Amino acid sequence: MANSERLTVQDESVVTMEYRVTLDNGEVVEASDEDGPMQFIQGRGHVYPAIEAAIGGLAPGHEKNLLLPPEEAFGAYDPDA
Repeated sequence: MANSERLTVQDESVVTMEYRVTLDNGEVVEASDEDGPMQFIQGRGHVYPAIEAAIGGLAPGHEKNLLLPPEEAFGAYDPDA
């Protein structure tokens, strides 16, 4: 593996990331500044597939904004839930 590949997110990388989950109206529903950074192993399905796809290949310290539609995240709104 080339040195540059070791410095990017690959399968089996331990990822530590800060995050903020907001609604369309800007309301923050969850954030790492409240709960601490999220940590997971890339490629093991610990986070939504759309997140793993978006961060694959990123270098440490890189920032990325993601917009996940409900079907790729928590699911459609259910007023009975």
